[in-house]
Amino acid sequence: MTGKLNIKKIKNLSPEKSRKLYFDGNGLYLMVLPSGSKSWLFRYNENGAQKQKSLGNYPHVSLKEARELAINCKIKLKRDGTLLEKENCVTFKEVASQWMKEAVKPYRTPGHIRTIQGRLDIHTLPYLGDMNISVIEPSDILPILQRITDGGHFETAKRVKGICSQIFRFGVLKGYCKRDIAADLKGAIPEPRKKNFPFISDPERLGQLLRDIDAYHGSFVVRQALKLLSHTFLRPGELRQAKWEELDLEKAIWNIPAQRMKKKREHIVPLSSQSLAILSEIYPLTGNGQYIFVTTGHKKPITDNTLLTGLRRIGYSKEEMVAHSFRHIASTNLHELGFDSHIIEAQMAHVDNSVKGVYNKAQYLPARKAMMQAWSDYLDKLKKSC
Repeated sequence: MTGKLNIKKIKNLSPEKSRKLYFDGNGLYLMVLPSGSKSWLFRYNENGAQKQKSLGNYPHVSLKEARELAINCKIKLKRDGTLLEKENCVTFKEVASQWMKEAVKPYRTPGHIRTIQGRLDIHTLPYLGDMNISVIEPSDILPILQRITDGGHFETAKRVKGICSQIFRFGVLKGYCKRDIAADLKGAIPEPRKKNFPFISDPERLGQLLRDIDAYHGSFVVRQALKLLSHTFLRPGELRQAKWEELDLEKAIWNIPAQRMKKKREHIVPLSSQSLAILSEIYPLTGNGQYIFVTTGHKKPITDNTLLTGLRRIGYSKEEMVAHSFRHIASTNLHELGFDSHIIEAQMAHVDNSVKGVYNKAQYLPARKAMMQAWSDYLDKLKKSC
């Protein structure tokens, strides 16, 4: 759209798949989000850096009012060289650091502290860290949440929004800002289109789950299966039908044939040192047979229900955990630990059917090996520290 905006043009603007900016003049833009909401932005350069300031939502702030605000911003820039309020220029990063020191570290476990800091480092500080906390607007936080939900990580988005709220509330108590602007984003995180499997997202509870599995006094086979499932995050059916002949213990890899994979494509699972230890413990019991995890007194593999029953016996309801939940636990945490999405998706055997060409089962294999070992090490740390 060319030319200045007018009321008719604004009313005719329809939301698209990604946010769109429409220029009016004097640094004033109208931002239209996929949700359909419209807000005013003033974009400017300060010390060579591109910055923007929210001027409010349309139609609460009219076109005329937005233009007046933009002109006032230009005047202030020319006079002061900045739009920041000089008397209280405390950055979001500084407040977040103080919040971690005073309100988080004295009261949380080491594992939980690492998770919170990781969410800050990956999702918020790169975008909000250098901004004066008193001028941050909901429109500055919303794109952060959208980036996370665009990847399908709705629970992580909720956690990040919650962390931002706590930092702003801490800032209010310290006099750095006037209110928790993250509260304005209530309802901004959409619910997933399909119901996901329940899973434990809190690091402390995940550490407890791992300890509970280790302490399981039922079937030794079921205990080892649940342990290996947590380290390999395979689909339950792919794990429970595992055969000894599929393993190359010297190379520390597991070759799962195509007929047992959901996408009907052969899959490689790098085995961490912890996974190898789990397999070595069960080998004396089932190593002379075909299947790794067999029912007591039988040659057939355990069933999905066997794994579910194991989780119920150690105290986890169907609303908390199912065997498939380990995949969601791994995906969420590996993204938060900073691993590349392509590496994670390849290891989870998520195949994009739109990609043409020959499927490569060993794609990113060196990086996947490193990631699988890092994942097992992370689980061990949670088990010990949470």
